[in-house]
Amino acid sequence: MSKKAFQYVIAAGMLLIVGPLALKHTGVALNDFADGLLTGAGMGCMLLALIKMPRKTAEQ
Repeated sequence: MSKKAFQYVIAAGMLLIVGPLALKHTGVALNDFADGLLTGAGMGCMLLALIKMPRKTAEQ
């Protein structure tokens, strides 16, 4: 994964985690399933990024 793509993965993960929280805060509640799905996808992105990160730094 290139550095640019890596940044996009992190950004996407952040959005997917923060998105549902922001919606909940403004009073627009997603149903639990969609909420869980978005947050789960966000967590997945972040985990993927965290797994890839040490390998990237080791390569340099």
